[in-house]
Amino acid sequence: MISLFSPLKTTLNISGKEFSIKTDFRIWLGLMYGEVSTLDIFEDKIPANTEEAVKAMTDFINGNSEDKGESESERSIDFIIDADFIYGAFLQAYNIDLASITYLHYHQFIALLKAIPESTTLSQIIGYRLYNGDDKELLKLKDKWRLPRILSEEEERLKAEFEEVWG
Repeated sequence: MISLFSPLKTTLNISGKEFSIKTDFRIWLGLMYGEVSTLDIFEDKIPANTEEAVKAMTDFINGNSEDKGESESERSIDFIIDADFIYGAFLQAYNIDLASITYLHYHQFIALLKAIPESTTLSQIIGYRLYNGDDKELLKLKDKWRLPRILSEEEERLKAEFEEVWG
């Protein structure tokens, strides 16, 4: 995500044109959770090629890496459910108050999040979620901190049909 050899990215290349974007971490987390419209990402002009714009935004979120995120079975963090722990970890580890900081580039936020020390509660919770051993106490903690499963589109459709019939 972060290159030590070039400045942080502030534009997206879409159809050969550079479009200025908002880069604060809140905007991008809001986009991922449906709280922010894709139109809110762009500073001035909005690209006409929406398909390529979505691809460029996805690449920005993923840092243009080949690792496009965690699989469902590996999901270890949720920015809504874990918000208090993320806030506390940033305050503890970096003395950064995420509630009052005026700006933090999304890629800086993710880099700091990846480097959260093991001494934070957030790091411990992630460790429980990723635990794959046989220790009964750790398995209890894994179950306690398990994230809710995200339903596929098909599962969402079936759930809606069920609720419509059985209310």
